[in-house]
Amino acid sequence: MPRASLLFQDHHVIEQQTFRNNELLEALVEAGLVEKDAFANRINMPSDRVLAQGLGISPHNGGPIRDYNRGTALRLNALAASRDGLAALDGDPQAMERVAMRVHHL
Repeated sequence: MPRASLLFQDHHVIEQQTFRNNELLEALVEAGLVEKDAFANRINMPSDRVLAQGLGISPHNGGPIRDYNRGTALRLNALAASRDGLAALDGDPQAMERVAMRVHHL
């Protein structure tokens, strides 16, 4: 009997490794403003290349996409270097909330 496969796989929008390697995300997680496994940080991606091509999106092969992760890191680094980002890293609660909103919009 053929092995059943899933059409879609659950994937983190902001990768798990990014959470481990980003000081700003770590501060937001510690403050309870961002959660790695939250529904808002999950997306279902097609596991089949033909289906993905038909939908015009990347397939999920189980691993992170290097260019996507680089782009995410660049956006997070720019956010951390902003006035609000620097204030958030210094513990300013209002800045942390504003930065968290921007992270949620990534």
